[in-house]
Amino acid sequence: MDGRGVPLSIVVTAANVNDGKRIDQVLSAIVVKRERTPMRRNKHLCADAGYRSAEALRIIDKHGYIAHVVDRRKEAAVKRRQPWKKARR
Repeated sequence: MDGRGVPLSIVVTAANVNDGKRIDQVLSAIVVKRERTPMRRNKHLCADAGYRSAEALRIIDKHGYIAHVVDRRKEAAVKRRQPWKKARR
């Protein structure tokens, strides 16, 4: 999803497949392609702890994204301190 909540790609898998295993397919299926990132604007990907593996981070980097993977405990602690802030994933 983009920052406004609009889906950019959809990949259908079985219920017992971890979504972190399909990150390459999801990033490859994005419909809205950006030709080239402007000079000071990078592509960022916010995700949860399911994407912390070395393989997932390598795939995210291969697709040209800067990964922001937040641990669930850290996210929960920030939410307790600042309940008005939205989750970054």
